[in-house]
Amino acid sequence: MVIKLMVSEENENTAYPWWVIVDPRQSSWCNPHDIWSMITGPFFSRKEAQDYLNDHQHRFTQRAVVSCCSGYASRQYVEACDAGRCKGPYTIRKIHTMPNVPASITNANPGKDK
Repeated sequence: MVIKLMVSEENENTAYPWWVIVDPRQSSWCNPHDIWSMITGPFFSRKEAQDYLNDHQHRFTQRAVVSCCSGYASRQYVEACDAGRCKGPYTIRKIHTMPNVPASITNANPGKDK
């Protein structure tokens, strides 16, 4: 399965960001199902998460907030984000397998074509 996402570049000083809505509820007994019921997401921009929260306010308590998380621990998410940032037809991995290709084409070392 291939999924294409528009991930916000506004990363809030977090590597490979994604956002969730956290709706904290007090509970004397905390099991994983209770914790997951307090989290809605993922979203791939703060605006998307905030818009969802605003449009579905009736589903949340007044304490619900949008929070930014890091996807750095997910190898697949990191690779997908890095691949999406590539502006040209070549990725960093391919640069080393393309002999005699000027660096100005690959953007590996701009200005150093030797």
